[in-house]
Amino acid sequence: MPIDFSYSSGDLHVAAAVLRTALEQNAREREERHESPLHRFVTVSRQAGAAGRSFARQLVERLNVLPHERLWSCWDQELVEKVSKDHDIEASIVAQLEDAPHNWLEEVLENVSASASRRHPDEFKVYRRVAMTVQALAEAGNAVIVGRGGVFLTGGMPGGIHVRIVAPLARRVENVAEREGVALKVAASKVALIEKSRDTFYKRHWPDRLLTPEEFTVTFNSGRLSIAEMVQAVLPMVQRVPAHV
Repeated sequence: MPIDFSYSSGDLHVAAAVLRTALEQNAREREERHESPLHRFVTVSRQAGAAGRSFARQLVERLNVLPHERLWSCWDQELVEKVSKDHDIEASIVAQLEDAPHNWLEEVLENVSASASRRHPDEFKVYRRVAMTVQALAEAGNAVIVGRGGVFLTGGMPGGIHVRIVAPLARRVENVAEREGVALKVAASKVALIEKSRDTFYKRHWPDRLLTPEEFTVTFNSGRLSIAEMVQAVLPMVQRVPAHV
């Protein structure tokens, strides 16, 4: 069942402790049934400016302090580079798939020469390559995957924790303005454009799915919680993933 942490920061450690106990019980039950351990992975869906990328990177940093058979890795820009390299697609096309206005992407894809067509496949072919890579990373485990519809691509796979990061619009605009050193008006326009582009992306590739709370394991409001607090709450979920998330 999805868990929505609608707590104040002071209550968060209590929720994490309760969850840890439940997950440990599930793990013991799995051992008694002689079930093999799951490959663990995390998907991060985020509103523009809600600090989802920072959350993902800090989560990986914290996980890699803990003992693991192999290190965890974050797949954001790294995912773009891997798809580009593995499938011989221009990195700019992969990078802009989710966040660029659709008419911009169409222009790029239409205005390439025939000789360059192999490196500029149509949008749906690009996303199929992204989907293949995301699913392969999730199956391998120890991956934190940012955006690109990861929650839908891996929702049926065992071992996943699906995180949604949201925040009030004003806070998200402030975050973008501070991060990029631009005026609030400029930041507001950028946030609006990214949100519109992502909405178009999901409608084109996932027309029958919505980013509702039920799709996620947990939803955080980064306007009320720090990144460190959100990471701390997710750690026990990742360490002990139940048999059926």
